[in-house]
Amino acid sequence: EGAKLSDEEIANFLAYNLVVGIMSAARGLTEAVRADVGYLFAKYQMMKVTFALTLKPLMEKKGWLRVPPFYYSVDNLFDNKKD
Repeated sequence: EGAKLSDEEIANFLAYNLVVGIMSAARGLTEAVRADVGYLFAKYQMMKVTFALTLKPLMEKKGWLRVPPFYYSVDNLFDNKKD
């Protein structure tokens, strides 16, 4: 019982976690002093990237991929107005 998440919410949460995992692995890779530890971070990052490459087409196919709105700066909005 309790709150149930939709498939779209689960997929977007999974995509967010993948991004955080990839960024954490990249940071660990760049900060690793020992080569074997750097290799482990690189291996972990490649696993996350491989999974992300299979998740994105699935999310596009199902319509779960959220695209943020375009950015319009305030200056551009007022420059286009004609007096």
